[in-house]
Amino acid sequence: MHARELALLCAASVLVAAGGIAFFTQETHAAGLLPEGLEPTSVTTESPAPDATSTAAATADLGDDGHPVMPVAVSIGEDRKLDTSGWTAGRIKGDIQIAVSVLDRIESIHVTVAESRNPIASGKYTPAFHRVVPVVRGRGTPTFDIDGIPFSDHPYVVSVHAPGLNGNRRTLTIDKSHPYCDDIVLSITPGVPLSVLLRDQDNVQFPGLDVLLLPVDEPPARHALRATSDSYGSIVFDNVLAGDYQVLVQSGHQVLLEPRTITVQPGLYTYGRKVQAQCQTLVVPRGVPVRVSVHDRAGYGIGDVRVVATKTDQTLLKAPELPTDASGIADFSHLPPGTWQFSVQKQGFAPWDCQRTIKQGQEPMTLDVTLVPAR
Repeated sequence: MHARELALLCAASVLVAAGGIAFFTQETHAAGLLPEGLEPTSVTTESPAPDATSTAAATADLGDDGHPVMPVAVSIGEDRKLDTSGWTAGRIKGDIQIAVSVLDRIESIHVTVAESRNPIASGKYTPAFHRVVPVVRGRGTPTFDIDGIPFSDHPYVVSVHAPGLNGNRRTLTIDKSHPYCDDIVLSITPGVPLSVLLRDQDNVQFPGLDVLLLPVDEPPARHALRATSDSYGSIVFDNVLAGDYQVLVQSGHQVLLEPRTITVQPGLYTYGRKVQAQCQTLVVPRGVPVRVSVHDRAGYGIGDVRVVATKTDQTLLKAPELPTDASGIADFSHLPPGTWQFSVQKQGFAPWDCQRTIKQGQEPMTLDVTLVPAR
């Protein structure tokens, strides 16, 4: 045998021996990982395609007993795939987002579900569905889950409430076609600073006036607010909840301006945690209280007399009109400075007219009027 052939034969023998050792070592190692009582199976080179179970087992961690620990199957969006067939009532789920600045001010949270309809229909009273559910705070975002909501042809209003804070609302449909809703997001935000500027007809500051804010309609649980204007004619209410308010401007118990309604919007964050303030300007004409006292020759007051005050020194005539009361009194609470023509008329009596000049800052004025029967 030639030397070259001998070398090739020796190399082939070495390779066969190495393969046998590796095969024996693999079987021995696999057998060591199996629990007692289980025999290793032979390893074949033709393996079936791995299924989901074998793949999960291959990637699973080993438990304390040495067996693979299989992961728990989780279905993403499982709630969205609920079988709602046969449901006779609806269910809603959602989250409540809370502004960071109010976390330490929250005393309690409630979610209200209310059916939006008139409880009286066709002369019959049927109470609308209304349920208030407390929300338990824990770690993370608060959530709520409300079931047993009757199907309705009318919409439902879902709102969140926290004392002293703003809560928003959502309107949705709960019926046989839409029995389940799990994407509701409600939010709790702080009230906003509201400044009220009081100006007269010449845009001059109006200090020392009382401003009263009275909540109107929804949302509930808001309080009336009261403050007095400073030397700049301004008032700042630090924490005003969103909604409509009726504004009254008074000097003592005298109302100086016709009540008007303003709307306060929810807070908007502009610079970090700072809430953008809102402002309202009210024009309160300056003037002097004028009382017109109407009586007959004997001094008895005459009621239901028409008294007209006309401002004659301006292009656009201003002519407030009042009737006298049973005592014959007509009070013009706030007439601006200028020239005024007063006209007193009642059927069966001769008319009475006079002109007066009202100056800024003067004492209240009283006009004493004696009516005589017409000839």
